[in-house]
Amino acid sequence: ESSAHQCADIPLAAGLLGAGVALRVALESTSARTFCLAGLLAGAPVLIKNEGLALAAVFAAVAVVWFLAHPRLRARALTGLPLLLAGLAVFPVAAVAFKLTLAPPGDLTMHNSPARMMENLLDPARWGMIAGWVFQEPFVLKHWLGWLLPVFVVAAWKGWRDFLAGGRLIPLVLLIVLAQGAAFIGVYLVTPRSLAWHLATSYHRLLFQLWPVLVLLACLPLKEALGGRIEAGVVDPPPGDHAAISRQGNRVGA
Repeated sequence: ESSAHQCADIPLAAGLLGAGVALRVALESTSARTFCLAGLLAGAPVLIKNEGLALAAVFAAVAVVWFLAHPRLRARALTGLPLLLAGLAVFPVAAVAFKLTLAPPGDLTMHNSPARMMENLLDPARWGMIAGWVFQEPFVLKHWLGWLLPVFVVAAWKGWRDFLAGGRLIPLVLLIVLAQGAAFIGVYLVTPRSLAWHLATSYHRLLFQLWPVLVLLACLPLKEALGGRIEAGVVDPPPGDHAAISRQGNRVGA
């Protein structure tokens, strides 16, 4: 049921996941080139779906605000942020040029008007219907989506701890995910199509785009906890992790 209707959502989810991984590498390395890779991966989904344009805009806005507002990242922003934005702009510029010159109007604009968008935006019934989906669906445990809520809670808890401790990656990517979710809600509010139909045919697909990177954010605390237990000698390191084996040996020898 899912795979037959989510062929385009899988590479979009992979782009967001890859951008999150590249950001982690960039923030932990001395090379700024990985920021360009993170931008390329976040911008590539615009070639796949319209949601990619929202992701590119959200990624750029959150990254700029985060890098400039975070005292520890301002020095990296001078070198890393321009490369991130340059990589991010490659595919969206090409996609926007195509849409403005060759592509026909999309359904969001062709059958819509500013007055109708504002009317929909101020309609309490639409807000209520969207809120019902947002707060009800994650509790449907018979669906794979039922795992979204605990994963998000773990990621949010770790993100808040990292934010208080001056951490960087998890709260940054979590803000990108939340902003992308807000963009989805904005589209639902102004869509000219039947809102009930639009939610029923796209809501799960949109959450599927965010699912892999949320799993990554939820698993990072487990990696850190396991690393601390290895350093303390509580558990043995993986067979191929020679650096961890060496560190544990040094600790035992001391």
